[in-house]
Amino acid sequence: MKIYYNISILIFIAVLCLAGCSKKSGEGNPELQSQKVSFFYSGTDTEGHSVLYKYNIGQKKAVPYFIFKNERLISLSFSKDYETGFALTAEDVNTGRENPSISGIKIYYIVADSLAPVSMQKLGNALQLFMLRTPEDNLQLIKQLIDPSITNYLKQTTIVYNNFGKEVFNKTTTYDITKEGMPVPPEKQIKTTSPDNKYAIFFSGSDKKKLAIKNVIEGEKKLITNLESEFIKAEWSSDNKYLAFSAGDISTPNYKTSIYIYSIIKGNILDTLKIDKLVNYSICRDYLIFSEIKKGKSVISILDLNNPQMVQHVNGTL
Repeated sequence: MKIYYNISILIFIAVLCLAGCSKKSGEGNPELQSQKVSFFYSGTDTEGHSVLYKYNIGQKKAVPYFIFKNERLISLSFSKDYETGFALTAEDVNTGRENPSISGIKIYYIVADSLAPVSMQKLGNALQLFMLRTPEDNLQLIKQLIDPSITNYLKQTTIVYNNFGKEVFNKTTTYDITKEGMPVPPEKQIKTTSPDNKYAIFFSGSDKKKLAIKNVIEGEKKLITNLESEFIKAEWSSDNKYLAFSAGDISTPNYKTSIYIYSIIKGNILDTLKIDKLVNYSICRDYLIFSEIKKGKSVISILDLNNPQMVQHVNGTL
């Protein structure tokens, strides 16, 4: 019996926004009280290796921070206080339907504003790989691999690292996929509520096309837009001024993605970006950062939300 799998990887454009030393206290959500964002990290692929860039917001300039030679940067994840992070790389990623694989997996530990990431551990190969945050803000890594000796057995290893880079949990469970099926992958939680918990987005209607926003405190509701395709995810700015959400026909190959930029203060959509091959996106203060594939190479674009016409591009030629 031939078994087919779909490979699942968290692609790499997670963004680290580094804050100034002063923080508010006693107001709203303490994990989001960063006063002054000075720069962020993000990564891109170029010529067989990956480059982690450090972008200085004040200077509007990106410089290479670290080069992962002969490795592909799969994912970045950072703590709520932006002080530490993890980078996940692989020597090779094959996304083919029949024989998907991720080989030569390695995890790095990053301390904010340090000179370079620290290589922590080699994790071998995987069929599927998931990287997410626990409610305690630890890093959870889930790796799935077919048992080489018994092909209908799948081994799932769950590893948890704290924000000091120490492994605090490691457990492997074996599944007989002919009897139990493939383990259900973890779901990434959709960010439906603003950082200050004042606003929440929801669907008005069963078809999940009418996206609306509600002022949780005052109870006021307002329709944002009628989506033309399936809702994918949402990102909020930490100062609660902007909401970015995306939609696309994910059931079709090479689908286009629309990113909508919504002003919570003005109560309207400022702009809609239509992107052919979107990798991922995030908001850092007043900046929308998104990664896309152009001519076979990944390009990071930075959009000033206060002036949506201003776009800067970061790619492997810097």
